Amino acid sequence: MMWSTYAFGTKHGLATCFVVVPRQSSGPGKTVVVVTAAHILSTAPHGPFYLAARIGDVGSDPHVMLFELRPPSSKQPIFVKHPLYDIGAFEISIPPQLFDIVRFPSFLNENAIGADRDRPRAGRDVLFAEFPKVLPGTAAGFPVLRAGKVASYSGSREQRAFLITHTAPPHL
Repeated sequence: MMWSTYAFGTKHGLATCFVVVPRQSSGPGKTVVVVTAAHILSTAPHGPFYLAARIGDVGSDPHVMLFELRPPSSKQPIFVKHPLYDIGAFEISIPPQLFDIVRFPSFLNENAIGADRDRPRAGRDVLFAEFPKVLPGTAAGFPVLRAGKVASYSGSREQRAFLITHTAPPHL
């Protein structure tokens, strides 16, 4: 999961994202799907977007490189938003030369997505990956894994948001 999670942003904010490489990807580069918080995508619905990716040769320590992603021009926002949750996704073609140096591993198991038993409920223990207030969170651009509990709901059926409590060590 840590290798599949990236810092993502616009000129107006930062979020955590993951990249999905579809099984069937065509074109001169590879088409990938970036999944992140819809409210961050809404701050720049046409881009540009920024992705902090890890690069490095096999056997060497990875390091961070910041990439600017410029989606094709469109009058409509280039992302789709989940109707209930703060999740947005968009497709983008990664040039072959970039795909050769940045690997996009995926930890997703398609059979585990959307299981009703996994829905957040008050009191449930949760793990989540995030980036501290600075970019990157670690020297190799890995997120910080936090543990917490679902503390409460937003109270809005439309928003479907929930609050998570967790403790974070002080910044050194």
